[in-house]
Amino acid sequence: MKAETTNGIPICPYCKKPTKRTETGPTTRTAAYYAPVYDVEGRNTNPDRNITKTFFRCEACNQIYQTATDLDGCRYVGASARVEEDVTAQ
Repeated sequence: MKAETTNGIPICPYCKKPTKRTETGPTTRTAAYYAPVYDVEGRNTNPDRNITKTFFRCEACNQIYQTATDLDGCRYVGASARVEEDVTAQ
């Protein structure tokens, strides 16, 4: 599903509200080299196809979801169970 925004604020895929989100986990990126291949007009027909994945937590509904950014833009790619309050961090 394509990630949506309202005035640049991301919309949570769960509660459907434009809300703040915080990064909660590692950001990963594939590391393949895509050598440029040019057509007769000089356009690169082999752009960078690496994917960056990041985990976020919606501050409205407390859900964690994953986004991926690639040639087609940002999209939601995964989800996890509701995060419970960490009572040990007091």
